[in-house]
Amino acid sequence: MSYLQIEGIDKSYGAFHAVRSLSLEIEKGDFFVILGPSGCGKTSLLRLIAGLETPDAGTIKVAGELFSSAQKSIPPESRNIGMVFQGLALWPHMSVMQHLDFVLKHKGHSRAVRRQRIDHILGVVSLALKKDNYPGQLSGGEQQRVALARALVSGPRLLLLDEPLSNLDESIRAELSHMLVEVHQETETTTVMVTHHQEEALSCATRLAVMNDGEVAQIGTPEEIYFQPRSAFVATFVGATNVIESNTLTREDFRPLFSDHPGEFDLIDKNATLGIRREEIVVGFGGENRGVKGKVVSQRFIGHKWLLGVDAMGETFSCLSNKMASRGDEVTLKLKSPPFKLESHG
Repeated sequence: MSYLQIEGIDKSYGAFHAVRSLSLEIEKGDFFVILGPSGCGKTSLLRLIAGLETPDAGTIKVAGELFSSAQKSIPPESRNIGMVFQGLALWPHMSVMQHLDFVLKHKGHSRAVRRQRIDHILGVVSLALKKDNYPGQLSGGEQQRVALARALVSGPRLLLLDEPLSNLDESIRAELSHMLVEVHQETETTTVMVTHHQEEALSCATRLAVMNDGEVAQIGTPEEIYFQPRSAFVATFVGATNVIESNTLTREDFRPLFSDHPGEFDLIDKNATLGIRREEIVVGFGGENRGVKGKVVSQRFIGHKWLLGVDAMGETFSCLSNKMASRGDEVTLKLKSPPFKLESHG
């Protein structure tokens, strides 16, 4: 039996159907990430798990215990769930230590136990030297650590993270993303995080679900989601992908893309929908003969590479290049590895 079981959950707000007959199974100790665009239902699902919303249909169970159904819902305060909200909700009049002590005192722990747990968790989130500081004296990243420590200090059955890094600068986001993984490995707390940030999801998750329009589009490990997306939506939302219909191209037009993988060309179905990651395209310059001939129609420097738009075979391919190119330059395109097949819809 999975630790967190979500079966057939439905939730609407008036005419808006936020979550549609959604089912998930999350194992104990997972760092499970729910990834999707704004409005796809991921935060609604998190609030349903927390008990802040009641489902219209379906059930949510933790370790076999019924937490939520349309007929019954355990109050949030009785679920022993830690949650970090997007807005953090820190109390400006309390120090770091007082934030954590308040949680433990409310649960009836003795002074000695409270001190031991606080010292331990502040060490885990690297805030031991800041225990007497107030939120206004902390950086944004440090405030995030306080909110995480407060959610973890009581040893919750589940940790829920609602877009925890969304308000941080990119450099701090990367640092705290790494910290979240380290804290999870240290505490082994079953964690469910929602985010719209693809890199954050891939770097943190042991498993993840990609959501769209209230439904799960695909579940898998980060590697499975990235390298084996099932649909055009997943392929384009998780990483930059060119999606092409092989039936819009003649076989001979298509063949030069596979100049380095001729055997793979014969395996492509005539009516397949294909995904090609932009980093898997090799751009050739200076009259190189192998590959599909194309013309550069756009170019943009993105810090470590040039992002090129190349018209070829009636399609515009998004590609990465180590060399600068100008609009109108003639180039060739070929693949480092074969494309992946996608479902036609989704």
